[in-house]
Amino acid sequence: MSDLINSVSTTTDTGTTLTLFTTIEALIIALIFGLVISLTYIATHKNNHQQSFAVTLTMLPVILTVIIMFVGSNVARAFSLAGTLSIIRFRSAPGDPEDIGYIFFDIAAGLACGVGLFGYGALFVAVLCLFMIVISKINFAKPKTTAKHLKITIPENLDYEGVFDEILKKYTSDFSLTKVRTTDLGSLYELTYSVNSTYHDVPSPQDGTENLVGNIISYINNNLAEIKNMEFIEQNFYFSRSYLNKIFKSSTGSTIWEYIIVKRLMKARSLIQSGKSVLAASAECGFSDYSSFYRQYKQKFGTSPVKDKASSEKPYSLNKEVETE
Repeated sequence: MSDLINSVSTTTDTGTTLTLFTTIEALIIALIFGLVISLTYIATHKNNHQQSFAVTLTMLPVILTVIIMFVGSNVARAFSLAGTLSIIRFRSAPGDPEDIGYIFFDIAAGLACGVGLFGYGALFVAVLCLFMIVISKINFAKPKTTAKHLKITIPENLDYEGVFDEILKKYTSDFSLTKVRTTDLGSLYELTYSVNSTYHDVPSPQDGTENLVGNIISYINNNLAEIKNMEFIEQNFYFSRSYLNKIFKSSTGSTIWEYIIVKRLMKARSLIQSGKSVLAASAECGFSDYSSFYRQYKQKFGTSPVKDKASSEKPYSLNKEVETE
């Protein structure tokens, strides 16, 4: 046991005694710093944080603390460490500048623990974490419009100068060509545009949400049979289906597709009762699958379309007819 204690109790080149207690103390404090920094990162990134990066932020201060404690001021150890790290090659592209800032934040906290400046390290971590939370809450330096990157691949022999300007002017508020590069062994060009689109900004209710719902209803009524899926609605109104369904349901109480189905069923019932065959009515209203139409019709009206047609043809018949389907 004494040999173990002696092996973990040494004096560094700076004259600082490195004991088991001081080592554990430094590692625990470094781990606390890492957890605080990691939780700050999670709080400031809400639902778009990366779990692996948050774990890495917890580990880095501990790793840096151990390195600083072991190296001390020994020049030979420092050069050995530099030689070891030079072997490592990082091939991943630089990420978010803010994430890189968190990496240096971790490094500084680890260095403070490694040299034993726990008080200054705690003050540094507390102040910077508080600062990061505050600027995140007030949306500091957040632009009014968020630029998006649009990549277009074209043949090599196509003159790309101004070829997309007309359509970009129509559907965006501002755009610029930022990068052109060759791809597929030089047979294609990849154009990268930076675009700001007013069409995809979510409007507030006073900006025309009610008008948008009215336009959707009008579009559905005029194209009831032609709408195959929600992509038709998205492409016509330039919003995501989740946002369109949200504002539509808040105004009507149903989603867009539920409204389409009800409108089709009501139109089909009107056609059937006016004398049109069941199959013809279902096809005219946009139902491509008869079994699905039959099931939804019966669920909506409490009777099958065949019975509905029979009752409309012979409303005063006293004989019970057998339905044939």
